[in-house]
Formats: sequence, structure tokens, C-alpha cells
Amino acid sequence: MAEGMVCYHHPSQQAVAQCGRCKKGICEDCYDTYGVTSGEYAGRALCYDCTVLEVEENVNAVTLLRKIIKTEFVFIIVGVVIGAVLGGILMGSSSGDIGGVIMGVILFGLLGGCGWAVLKALGLLISGGGDLGTKGDFRGLGKMIKGFAMIIVAPFRTIIKIVTRLRQIKEMNQIVANDALAVEEMKAYFAYTQVIEANKGVELATLVGPGGALVENKYAKAVLSNGESAAQTNLRSEVKQIFDNNEKLKDFSEKK
Repeated sequence: MAEGMVCYHHPSQQAVAQCGRCKKGICEDCYDTYGVTSGEYAGRALCYDCTVLEVEENVNAVTLLRKIIKTEFVFIIVGVVIGAVLGGILMGSSSGDIGGVIMGVILFGLLGGCGWAVLKALGLLISGGGDLGTKGDFRGLGKMIKGFAMIIVAPFRTIIKIVTRLRQIKEMNQIVANDALAVEEMKAYFAYTQVIEANKGVELATLVGPGGALVENKYAKAVLSNGESAAQTNLRSEVKQIFDNNEKLKDFSEKK
């Protein structure tokens, strides 16, 4: 760090570190607030601007992942619907029994949710049966067993896939909500520090009072109500959540 460097956002404060991303000067308050506990910048701190960029990257990543997950979910549901319709028609035409129709709708619907896997399984059954029957090749029996196993497992896979996709969509929505709250808290804190620096010697109660520069500031009100330490603890928790979410998204992307 260059000697005599000051905080980029609080020029009256001496910098104690540099932003791990853009190398801007960071004062002690910024360092304590925007410290990173996980991921690429773990053990360092980012400035306010770069922390906001991390949130934007989170939101962009979530938007893309949520789109992929929802597309997969739609394909699963389409498969379930097609399978259910076919099952209802087949069972209805063969038995006419309402109970049989319902069972056909449920069973074929669940098979339809793994449509591609079921088609592969049918291909193995046909291919294996052909090898076994016409060529006397007992490897065909292995194909048939594998095909039967895939069909038996398919309904359970459909249920797991539906539950998993719904859970993932919920998690993506929660990340967006958490990051939005974190940014709101950060913006309030940033505005608070700017006003405090420009109004040294003025009581906080005056700044938060009617006509004051911080009258609508949530962070300032939290300081008045609960104290600076509690407000800082809450803010740091929100900032930590940003970087934790970032790591969750990276892990999720790698698994995809």
C-alpha cells in the first residue's frame, strides 16, 4: 500500500489496506465492514463499490441459473403431462376402469418425467431382446435387465427431480432476496458514513430528526435504537452473506 494513501470513499481517513479487487484505499471502518470470509478474496476486504459488484455478479449468476432450472422443470412437467395423457388413454381403452385409468395416469406420468431415460430403457429392452432371441447372445439379457431397472427407477427419479428443482428455485429466490437486503443495508451505511464525515460534531439525533440529512436512513436509526456495535454486527452479517452466496453459486454452477 502506498504511504499516505487515504480511503477512497472517506478521504479524511487514513487507508489501512487496499481493496482486494480494485486496489483503492480502504479505511479501518470500510475494512471491518467489507471484510471477506470466503472465496477468492478471503482474508482481504473489498471497497464499497466492489462489494456492490459482487452482488451484481450474484444476481446475474442467479438469473442465469434460475432460467436453466426453470427450463429443466418445464421439460419435466411437460413429460409428466404427456405421459399422464397417454397413460389415461391406454388404460381407459384397455380396461375402462376408473381406478385403472388413475393408476395409468400416475404411473405413465411419472415415467414421462424421465422421458429420455425411458426411451433409452425401451431401446435396451428391444435391442437386448433381439440379441438374445435372434443371435443367442446372452449379453442381450444384461441389456434387458438394465432397461427394466431404468424403467423401475424412472418414477422415483421424476419425483426426486421435481422436488429438487423446486428446492433449487426457492434457493435462487432466497439468494436474490438476501442480496437485495444486503445492498439496501450497505447503501444506508455508506450514506450514513458520508453524512457523518461531512457533519462532524453534529449529534446523530439531530441528523436523524425532522429535516436532517439522515431522516430516512435505516442504518442511522438502527444506531440510535440499538447502538453502533449492534448495527455494525448486523451489517457485517449481511455483507458476509453476499460472499457466502457467491460461493454457493460457484459450487452449484460447477455441479451443473
